[in-house]
Amino acid sequence: MWLEQGRDIQPSLHSLLRVARALQLSDSEWLYASLLAGFGKAVQTCEGSDEVLSLASIQRTLDAFLGVPAALFNSRFEILSSNAAARAVYGSDVAHGDKWERNALWRFFTDPVRRQMYPDSLMDRGIRNLIGALRLNWANADDGGTAIQELVDQLRSDSAEFDLLWRRREVAKLSTVPGCVRPVGSKTAISIAYTRLSIPNAPQYIVAVLVPADSVSAIALERHLNRVG
Repeated sequence: MWLEQGRDIQPSLHSLLRVARALQLSDSEWLYASLLAGFGKAVQTCEGSDEVLSLASIQRTLDAFLGVPAALFNSRFEILSSNAAARAVYGSDVAHGDKWERNALWRFFTDPVRRQMYPDSLMDRGIRNLIGALRLNWANADDGGTAIQELVDQLRSDSAEFDLLWRRREVAKLSTVPGCVRPVGSKTAISIAYTRLSIPNAPQYIVAVLVPADSVSAIALERHLNRVG
């Protein structure tokens, strides 16, 4: 908490390691604490080329995911672009509107229509994973976390549910987790795996893909996409 508050306590790496062991911090929690203490940015697990990817080239990648929803997020989980399947599942406005309307977390906690898509509500593991990852992104942000803090402040003001979850101080790396989504206009919920993919030479972006968890869900998704057209 002192590190989050920006107090000038300046622990040594050795001292921080002793605290981490005593508190039995997870890998994600240790990464978060070390970033706050100023011991360097998160190390990339994979090195990419020096070429800077454009949004147009990433859009081509999204469109190459045929039959499954795919979208591009930034570090505070604004949806910047999507493929046709994502628009069929989430609605044609999924990547449109202002910075709040495009934000996956803001829509979940403030938009009743979007909320109905998640039968598991606050227990949805994909949403909980995003909240934990948002805190980690905040600690690792190049702008000192200003943009993410703006989102957090807005969400805490707009949603008591988000405020409760945020105050739990859970930290997580983005990961592939199971979930359940009911596409807009459908009565059938589909079991999926939230699959999040990093882009080595564009670390500010995440590609999110909804992969059906089983053959029944794959058929249900295909039928929905065919119906929407």
